[in-house]
Amino acid sequence: MKELSLQEIKQIELDILKVFHSFCVENNIRYFISHGTLLGAIRYKGFIPWDDDVAIAMLRKDYKRLEKILHELDSDKYIYQSMRSDIEYTGIFGKFRKRNDIIHTTGKRHKYLKYKGHFIDIFPIEKTNYFAAR
Repeated sequence: MKELSLQEIKQIELDILKVFHSFCVENNIRYFISHGTLLGAIRYKGFIPWDDDVAIAMLRKDYKRLEKILHELDSDKYIYQSMRSDIEYTGIFGKFRKRNDIIHTTGKRHKYLKYKGHFIDIFPIEKTNYFAAR
């Protein structure tokens, strides 16, 4: 299998984000881009030139609803990966992944994962107040 260029990976992830966005709009789930994805959008009007991932975040209540809906999703193209859907997955946040492709990585745990396709990271955010945050 041919290794993809950075530009090809970015296009795949942008396509995943578009599907995810449509899903969230249909289900009235609020989210926002975060981390390097947000920095790239502001600074570069797109991806950070050397970056190859997409990160989004949402409040915990939306995250819980999203998880419930996505775990019941019956799609040939996409899967929600979490500890519930993949016993070898150890992330504390979920991934919205392409179901039937495989990314090339040197990560040691990658070979054990049930789902190995391109993905976007989904981070839950806890609502708090100023005093609790300090």
